[in-house]
Amino acid sequence: MILDVPEDLPPVLADRDRIQQVITNLLNNAVNFSHAGDPITIKVETFEQASGATRSEWVRVSVTDQGVGIDEKDLDLIFEKFNQGSGDTLTAKPQGAGLGLSISREIVTHYGGELWVRSLSGEGSTFAFTLPAHASVESSQRKVSNG
Repeated sequence: MILDVPEDLPPVLADRDRIQQVITNLLNNAVNFSHAGDPITIKVETFEQASGATRSEWVRVSVTDQGVGIDEKDLDLIFEKFNQGSGDTLTAKPQGAGLGLSISREIVTHYGGELWVRSLSGEGSTFAFTLPAHASVESSQRKVSNG
């Protein structure tokens, strides 16, 4: 496992247990769909996003594997409940109900973020999600309540 996490991350306004649930799900998927010994990278970074005249700080978390990847036709399907995609790439597909990615996306969007995947069949996947930094959340709440 490769960790690329800066020490000076801003806080996000989210339930720690729910965000750990998202990260654990993404890591479990990366392990289950990777070849033995292939690296898995967790990267965390901050970025600014502009919306009109307002700029806000965000945190992006990504989990990248070098595994089997996902067929393009399945990229949207894997976020649906009870769906794991067609999965021709594995002979023994990991067991599960197909709820992890759907629940993870619901958790992330509940806190104002997004969760998505970039993948090529046979070349691995990167699952990433964003969350607004705490200062950004405070400023948008002040703006709404004063405006």
